[in-house]
Amino acid sequence: MHPLLLHMPSSLGGAAAELSFIQEYTNLVNGNAASVNISSDVSSGDLLLCMEHADNTGTSSPPAPGSPPTGFTSVGASQANAVWQRLSYKIADGTETTLTAGFGAGNNSSIHVLIFRSSGGSVSSVTPSTFNTENDANNFPASAQSVTASSSTGDATVIFAAAGNGGDIDVDFTAGSNLTTQYKSYSSGISPWTSISGYALYNGAASDHSIDWSYSGDTRPTAVSGYLEVYF
Repeated sequence: MHPLLLHMPSSLGGAAAELSFIQEYTNLVNGNAASVNISSDVSSGDLLLCMEHADNTGTSSPPAPGSPPTGFTSVGASQANAVWQRLSYKIADGTETTLTAGFGAGNNSSIHVLIFRSSGGSVSSVTPSTFNTENDANNFPASAQSVTASSSTGDATVIFAAAGNGGDIDVDFTAGSNLTTQYKSYSSGISPWTSISGYALYNGAASDHSIDWSYSGDTRPTAVSGYLEVYF
């Protein structure tokens, strides 16, 4: 076999397959596990990314309590006292409907689900990097998290990052994070917690990222970041 044919996207004979963002779902619930229904947008072979955040989880030490939604693979979890945040992924089978944060009936919880789709029809496999986590209860963040996505060999690469903070204290990615799009769950009238997730998508060579967050204060903050190599 010619060396250039050792690894080619599945769309031989046409344009190379590319990954595209399709839709995001977010929900925040006071006093129970947050859920989203993604059935109107999901198709078989889609890449699903999930962020869960919950306080009052009833545990203050690893491993993380509960499990991510059914069929999802956890890639990183950050913990501060009884607060947990987790990132996970799944290649969809197309039958997914309601996805529920798996930390249990926490006092407040949120879930973000992002849907990506290959123009070639299906994502065949995903290889996650080692994800960064910070677990400092009240002095955070000490420094930006480095995501060396230029090491990725995937047909596409997705940077995936999230952070959370308690009280009426807001949290945001800083401008230097260079994430394409960010999603936030926050309502002081429902829950005094903020969680944010974001991504950057590369079809072909990926760029490294230095991901940092801005806080107006620190109340049991959490943060997770890394990348996924996506193959068609």
